[in-house]
Amino acid sequence: MPEWPNGIDSKSIVAAMPPRVRIPVSPPFIPFKPASVAGLSFEAYASPYFGSYSCFKKRKSPPFFFAHRDPSWCGFYCPPQSIEPSGLIRINSSRIAARLLIEPHMGEFLARHPKLRLVMADGFSNIIADGMDAGIRLGENLDEHVVAVPITPPLTMAIVGSPDYFRQHGTPQIPGDLTRHNCLAYRFTSSNTIDRWSFTSPDEEQHTQIVDPKGNAVFNDDDSMLQAALQGVGLVKHLDLRVRQHLSDGSLVRVLAPWCPPFPGFYLYVPSRAQMPAKIRALMDFMVEKREGVAR
Repeated sequence: MPEWPNGIDSKSIVAAMPPRVRIPVSPPFIPFKPASVAGLSFEAYASPYFGSYSCFKKRKSPPFFFAHRDPSWCGFYCPPQSIEPSGLIRINSSRIAARLLIEPHMGEFLARHPKLRLVMADGFSNIIADGMDAGIRLGENLDEHVVAVPITPPLTMAIVGSPDYFRQHGTPQIPGDLTRHNCLAYRFTSSNTIDRWSFTSPDEEQHTQIVDPKGNAVFNDDDSMLQAALQGVGLVKHLDLRVRQHLSDGSLVRVLAPWCPPFPGFYLYVPSRAQMPAKIRALMDFMVEKREGVAR
């Protein structure tokens, strides 16, 4: 019977082996000590005594020769390897998603995986055509064929303004009142279109009402737009997640909340689950880990 490092019994090891790694050979069984193959790194190993077995990838750990209780079964077992994530991760994301979900945790993620590098690209693109590894989008904008996991809870849009603004101009009670307010607009860079404000009535009919913001400023950067609201310039529409702190400290006030129902939040998505690289799995696990913190 073969000898094993640290007194491991070959029978206990083979009992855990999946059938696919057992190679039928003819007796007599010829035992080998691990030392005879220690340190071997190979694509495939062949022997006239016990057939061949491919590990498919070169491995640093030596393969274990094993024998079944029935000596007509024997072969090599390549111990599982812990693959350290490495390489470049190209992520397509909106600026707001990057600021809320990536930037606050970037240092922790890269410290945890020092062999990884992140490349961020903003905008709304096809991650396959543009050579991206992953993307972050709102659930309502996802293609049905991608693999996606939620990385935030459901979100709502928030209409907000400063306390000074509302003292001077009054508080809108229904979306129709917004025509008398300075509603600051956001222009999408990718499509060059203005983001329209959509509302759903809180009654049973749940009818939709659209408002075109026609204030005295248009932005293509959400942080600049938010600063204008904080300075009392006008009202803005923003993700509740982004203005949560300002609502908490009283620097912004929310209106028309019953008219803004929740919708699917942000998702991290990849083109396919098949042969998912270790670097993408590391990113996905990390973002899911941070999801609970976003919910608070």
